[in-house]
Amino acid sequence: MKQGYKLAYEGSLRKRFGNALVWYNVLQDATTRHIDQILRVARCHAIEIDNGMDISREFEENDPFSSPCARQTTPHPSSSDEDTPPQSLLLAQSPPTPSQPPHTPHRYPTVEDKDEHNEEDSPIVIDGFKCGRNGDNVEELPNPFPDPLARVRPSDYLHARCPLCFGGEFPRARTEDERPDNDPDAIICIDACFTQKRNRQARDLPRTHPHTVFIPEADAEAMEKHVEFIRSKRACSIKKPNTEEPDHFEGSLRVPKSVLDGCEAGFTAADSRHDKASMQFFDDTALMVLLCRHDVVLFIVNMQSAGEKQHYVMVLLETLFQHLPLPYHVGLLYDIGCQTERSCIKWNFLDRYIEQISFGISVFHAFGHQWACQLIYHPRKRTGFGLSDGEGCERFWHSISRLIAYLRVCGYHQRLYTLDRQVDHAQRETLENLGAWLLHRWRHALAKQMAAESILWEC
Repeated sequence: MKQGYKLAYEGSLRKRFGNALVWYNVLQDATTRHIDQILRVARCHAIEIDNGMDISREFEENDPFSSPCARQTTPHPSSSDEDTPPQSLLLAQSPPTPSQPPHTPHRYPTVEDKDEHNEEDSPIVIDGFKCGRNGDNVEELPNPFPDPLARVRPSDYLHARCPLCFGGEFPRARTEDERPDNDPDAIICIDACFTQKRNRQARDLPRTHPHTVFIPEADAEAMEKHVEFIRSKRACSIKKPNTEEPDHFEGSLRVPKSVLDGCEAGFTAADSRHDKASMQFFDDTALMVLLCRHDVVLFIVNMQSAGEKQHYVMVLLETLFQHLPLPYHVGLLYDIGCQTERSCIKWNFLDRYIEQISFGISVFHAFGHQWACQLIYHPRKRTGFGLSDGEGCERFWHSISRLIAYLRVCGYHQRLYTLDRQVDHAQRETLENLGAWLLHRWRHALAKQMAAESILWEC
């Protein structure tokens, strides 16, 4: 003030500091991208692996002093720098990779079906694809997502997110005394939060964090169309539901249909038609996050529907497996994990990875399921899940709860950028404390083991 500087209004100083912080963040992001590219090239020369793919043969066939990373060995949307954001899986799709025909759910034949076979064989058209009236596809619907790359280990993106889950040697060394082959190599959890909304307003200018964890909007829309088309086959069927149909097991599921129907009726998350947010006042209604066993955020998808629709779970899992080698086995904990596996079996969702997923239910939600469902999906009753509770998502929602008010009114891209910075900061703190975390969990597991052994000795 003594030198003649004046503040026009109360917010002048705050605005100037805000602009300085924005430009400082821009410089940080540019530096991060540059360093990541340098590290990637150096890593290619040191270990001859580029983003989880073996490039040693390319070193032999080309000039050993040139960088295979700079030559873009295999065009794929997930081939990116270390900590590079999950780019759209649809960019490199030319042409689309066809998938197997969607699986038709089991139905019991009736006399009417035999009598009306000649009359009702003419196909009908849904969304431009011919579909048989009995629910079978006449034209195959191409899978909008490409086949995963032939990786020898998880991608650099996942390795940088959590080295405990996705680092080290792969495949995992197993002996006769160790866990069987069908036990998970990594455990993940998924959940949605409908308090993280954004008011309806025009979008701001694009701004992307170099380590963004958000799945591109185009991928979520493509998965939504894919899921809706497969489910629309129900409109092809003229068979009325049989109320006297005996209870049975659907496909390879180990829980009867009546039990799964009871679980579906007891959870609003299983009902995609249940509105949890108003589309009239909000553009973005919620967030759905995928975390690893160590509460590290791997991917987030921005939800723009009134209910918790299933295609958001599918696109999270599809994106995850695009970054994994094919033999990698994943344990999934979700509030309605039983319904997710049921849909995958019934409609053939994620058919390329279904054998690599062990479905479970998060601990605190498991008690709301039917008893027969708990016997199969409770993580304490399944081998390979250990003491994982699947509630890391709830801890993450609590950590960002203070941002609810600000994110409700900010722009679309600014909201994603703010969340990315918060996630990046939390990940750095988690990586610094992983040693202490391992020691704490090891002591906890030993205490559990000693308590269990003492009970057995008393018997």
